[in-house]
Amino acid sequence: MLCPLVRGRCVSVADITTSNLIDDMISYMRTTLTLDNDIADYLREQSRLHEKSFKQVVNETLRRGMSPLVNDKPRKPFKVKPLPGGYMPGVDPMNPKDFLNQLDDEHYLEVLRRQ
Repeated sequence: MLCPLVRGRCVSVADITTSNLIDDMISYMRTTLTLDNDIADYLREQSRLHEKSFKQVVNETLRRGMSPLVNDKPRKPFKVKPLPGGYMPGVDPMNPKDFLNQLDDEHYLEVLRRQ
């Protein structure tokens, strides 16, 4: 009969129900992860450059992505600088249909010129 191993020792089913042993088993569980080709290539390259295992590079990369940025300096709040606005001469803000019709007319005339 096969016996599950936790931290190198054989445990019974009764032992596995304790939370510490279950946590230990889960922390060493293998997981299948499907990566996009560009991500896998990047991780393999990092593994080769830093002479680390692929698993170690994946775990370090995930940890960095999940942790808050320690060296992130507070940024100045973004401020919008308003510019003077308004309508172009000849545009009546109370009657935008006229402006849209004029644009349509100009577009139609441009199409005719190209033909």
